[in-house]
Amino acid sequence: MSFLDKLRKSRERAQLEEIVQKAPAPDAFGRLARMLLEEGDPVQARQVAQRGLAAFPKNGELIRLEGYFATAEREAECRRLREQIDRYPNGRLFARLAELYREGNEPDKAFHVARSGLATFPHNDSLHYVMGLLHADKGEREEACRHLTLTAEIDKFNVAALKLLCQLLGELGRHTEAAGVLARIKATPPKIKAPGGSAPAAAPAPEERSPAASAKPARAGAGGGESLVDIALARLTDRDGIEGAILVDASGRTVAAALPAGQDEAAVAATVADLRRTASPVCGELGLGSLEEANIELISGAFHLYAIKDQSLGIYAAPRSRPGLIAQHAQSVARKIAAHEAGDTGR
Repeated sequence: MSFLDKLRKSRERAQLEEIVQKAPAPDAFGRLARMLLEEGDPVQARQVAQRGLAAFPKNGELIRLEGYFATAEREAECRRLREQIDRYPNGRLFARLAELYREGNEPDKAFHVARSGLATFPHNDSLHYVMGLLHADKGEREEACRHLTLTAEIDKFNVAALKLLCQLLGELGRHTEAAGVLARIKATPPKIKAPGGSAPAAAPAPEERSPAASAKPARAGAGGGESLVDIALARLTDRDGIEGAILVDASGRTVAAALPAGQDEAAVAATVADLRRTASPVCGELGLGSLEEANIELISGAFHLYAIKDQSLGIYAAPRSRPGLIAQHAQSVARKIAAHEAGDTGR
């Protein structure tokens, strides 16, 4: 592209940005999104398209653009998950990949992935849940109930599985069993929410990630290699619902990180440090002692904060992940940090 072409494109982009700010029009949103896509910025292009769709929800071009972005994002996430499965297979990776194929209306691929996962991880609740959904989609209620029952046996707090199981049992005429499942649902403790039904309020949380976000590789340690802590955080990713992690020092500088794609490492590090600084005195004022752990529920999962001496460990968790397992992984990281510091001292 010549200098004049670049200048023309730059002016056109500036004009479109001004239009969508001052006099929003669906065509301007669509043209700006396509221009950003051509310039190799799909993240910002989708953000523009989503803003336009929020303002003009019935516009056909913006609906098509959002469909394109959603499909491209899902396909990229599927590729990433297949690569992860090849390297470090676990049940949740298989389950997430099967879910994405189901969302993309590819049930045959979803069944194949879920069955492959169950062959290796037969007691994984997420895989049984996905199989239950897939059989329910096909109208195979009995088989769906079998997998959903197994899901609820492994994870007794999976209310989504219990609700679908209750519905299917009712459709099959197994009303006594459905009543028993309904009783279990009513006995399941609800998630704690703030007054008014909103999620718990907290200091500004790390930017919420897209459901299909992929993890960045861990940062390189001093001297170009990866430290023990870098490796520990990288290995956390995609285990038991963990989608990313970051370790931050007291001043808000990153010690090690393996974040979901699209996250600004410096911004997340600063926010984690702010969360620690904000929450610590509050714990003291409430007579709860010093901060050890804090959990923030997000629309697309949760963010777990752990105090490890003067450092803070932040962990992104997927929906339906188990806090107990994530806490165990955090303790493992804490032990590796202690070992790392001991090694530094000995040098």
